[in-house]
Amino acid sequence: MKILFVARHAGGPTSQFAAGADNDDEGAVSWALEQFGHEVIRVQENPRRRTGVDLADINAQLCLFFKWPTAADELPRLRMPAVGWYFDMARSVEGDPTLAPRDAVRVQWLRSVVPLCLAFFMSDGDYVMRDTSGKLVHLMQGSDERVIGPGVAPVPDTRPPLLFAGMVNHGRRRASHIAELKARYGNRLEVLGDGGPARRKHARELADAMAGRIVIAPDGPQTDSYCSNRLVQACGFGAFVVHPYCAVAAAMYGHGEGVVYYGDRAECNILIDQYLGPLADRREAIARAGYKRTLRDNLYRHRAAELIAEVGRRLSCRT
Repeated sequence: MKILFVARHAGGPTSQFAAGADNDDEGAVSWALEQFGHEVIRVQENPRRRTGVDLADINAQLCLFFKWPTAADELPRLRMPAVGWYFDMARSVEGDPTLAPRDAVRVQWLRSVVPLCLAFFMSDGDYVMRDTSGKLVHLMQGSDERVIGPGVAPVPDTRPPLLFAGMVNHGRRRASHIAELKARYGNRLEVLGDGGPARRKHARELADAMAGRIVIAPDGPQTDSYCSNRLVQACGFGAFVVHPYCAVAAAMYGHGEGVVYYGDRAECNILIDQYLGPLADRREAIARAGYKRTLRDNLYRHRAAELIAEVGRRLSCRT
């Protein structure tokens, strides 16, 4: 299949992973699609970054896009069916007022774009379940096969043994949980990634940062039908992860296979203390199991196969 992929494409498969760069999900998905023999035509979503490219002139069988800001205006000009893939939680199910302005923008964009698509894939399963259009499909993200693999811890390792890699201010629930963890563990917990792009690490830098430590996922924002892709990312780096239990995580990693789940914050503390102390020697085996499960079931290659299969089903129903 020839696929027009409109997104924020970086310059190359690994060059974008400089310090402070963001994840290259666009590159990971492009690469995964190409492994199945599809031809991917990469076009920048920002019209000002296109040089001599008119979308109306491109002949392909499918258009794929992520968070294309001008999609509602440009999709009607295409000569092919289109599908979107939206990674984040579209609307907070807890009604967090600190997230309300962001949610309003996301929902407005979705309402303008989804009707123009053959199908629209979302990692936010709660939003999908409320759908009545039949256009929405629940599809989680995956691990970037180009950069996965266990990281390497420094020797000697003098870093804090606990790590949270992400932004603290991403809703009240996450912020309060990180604050409680900092109050309990103090300088034994490192928060990596808060305070702007310069504080973030990705790809092999992040793999090394996670190696040998307990990676903690706070209890928000997430539900039984949504969790952050940090779980899959961390397991793809061979990290030991303590994660809030939710059905979607268990579907990806099983019940106790490669991930340690907690039910509430009290249990989270108990598990952290156990794996810092008497159960520390079990961490490596659990992390190895999570990495193997990622390779088997949770790569972007697996998600791309699901997406293309669903597209094929919908296209066949139109003929």
